[in-house]
Amino acid sequence: MDRKSLFLRQPLAICFFIALSMLGCVGASRPAVLKAGTQASSHSAIANPMVSTTISPTLIKLPFTSHIISLHRTRVQGPTVNGDTVIYLGREKPHLHSPSPNAIFSYDLKTDKDVLLTTSEYGENGVICCHVVSTHWLTWITYSQPGNGTDWRVYVKNLRSGAETVLERAEDANRGGIWRGPFTAIWGDMFVWSSLKKTGAKNYHSTITLKQLTTGRQEVIAQADSPESVFGEVSLDGSHVVWSTTRVDGTHSSADVMLYDMATCVTTQVTHDGQSIEPQVNGRYVAWRTGFGDVAPVIVQDLKANRRTALGEQGGWLQLGDGLLIWHQWTNNSVALYDIIRYQVDSIVAKPTKYSNVVTIAGRTVVLVQQPDDFVNGTGVIEIRSYP
Repeated sequence: MDRKSLFLRQPLAICFFIALSMLGCVGASRPAVLKAGTQASSHSAIANPMVSTTISPTLIKLPFTSHIISLHRTRVQGPTVNGDTVIYLGREKPHLHSPSPNAIFSYDLKTDKDVLLTTSEYGENGVICCHVVSTHWLTWITYSQPGNGTDWRVYVKNLRSGAETVLERAEDANRGGIWRGPFTAIWGDMFVWSSLKKTGAKNYHSTITLKQLTTGRQEVIAQADSPESVFGEVSLDGSHVVWSTTRVDGTHSSADVMLYDMATCVTTQVTHDGQSIEPQVNGRYVAWRTGFGDVAPVIVQDLKANRRTALGEQGGWLQLGDGLLIWHQWTNNSVALYDIIRYQVDSIVAKPTKYSNVVTIAGRTVVLVQQPDDFVNGTGVIEIRSYP
């Protein structure tokens, strides 16, 4: 069959290329999966041979410059830098019985102007979480406290026009009783999310969808049926998307990291150990952890040099910036910042501390929140750290 006929038989299959945040390469809606090291084309993300090392990073206080912002909001959470603004979660007014934020705010670093961007559609009992922002696009998940997350919505907002759109909702996924909404990530106007749809009493269909918010074009780049799943953490950097494909057979679980090249529409299986989860990608680096506990050994792979480094550190909930990697250690409620080039690690949050363990990173900028003494009525203080 010639290429034109194949395309006509798959009119809904849209594949992506990257050129100034525009879409364009043409391929199948279910791209080929290659093992790490396999050459699909001259654009293959991973080449042979793989070099693996194990190191113990040097513990050090990494230098930074700091900027402090005092806010007049309660329940401040998850602030992240977006250009000259800080986008964060909070409450419009104190609420004794609601421990969670129900609104998103924007703080202008140049003018010190603090403005409300949106509130939960569920009002005072609503919860907003899982927000991600890039340039003028903002996405989040909201649900009601009484619903305990079983009535979630995924929203996207154009910060220039102010238009808000629902991308997905719990009802569409037949997810009654399952509290967690999709996992999401954004880069420029490219938005990716992993979702789970109930197809039977104990059966589920999971997908990873890539969408260009400017044009509205989207494609399912990965999908699976239980006991296999692609539902979980996703990450993208404008060139690649990463996730873990998992499988649960009785009491046995396995998971491996997958990498999708947005220029060639080829998916590469990065790991083969059956225990690699929570991948993150940024530029030439992919990071993940090996194991299913709260914390596990952290791995960093250099895609350009094809070098994989196992760190003598354990963590969870990884976040990857520009040459900087954050992980959390739930056992002692601490947060570590690792400089990939210098092989140095800094414990930026460690007990006793005034900081929340919810830390975000964008590029080489890390944002922390100081915990108020009065958790209900106390207002938030944000610290922005810039690392050279």
